[in-house]
Amino acid sequence: MTEPDAAGVMRRIVAAFATGDTHDCLEYVSASYVDHQGRGGMLLHGPDGFQQVVRAAHRSTKPELFVEDVIANETRAVARIRWRFASPGPDDPVERETIEIIRVEGGQAVEHWGAEAWSRTLPRAAV
Repeated sequence: MTEPDAAGVMRRIVAAFATGDTHDCLEYVSASYVDHQGRGGMLLHGPDGFQQVVRAAHRSTKPELFVEDVIANETRAVARIRWRFASPGPDDPVERETIEIIRVEGGQAVEHWGAEAWSRTLPRAAV
């Protein structure tokens, strides 16, 4: 059994957030892409908008991402993702869980919605 298109696109998006590498995002993010979650209350559009969000996630530290669940068909994927951000300074690291939803056409993400499920600060010894 092969993985649905949307699940494969979701995994590529997660990999971009994990590594910060978006050099090939034109392969899996459509020019008509709309990020409904956006940043600062503003929708983001196209590969440039996607790259902006990835850069923001890597601004102060490299996040670790753990895909907990993926539910997908050919045109939609939903993922539950746990993020861990190690603090570059004396602050404790932060862990959060998000729910990410994408819609895919022609092997590319055309829409994204996301929501934070929870967030917590971890004691330094837990990292």
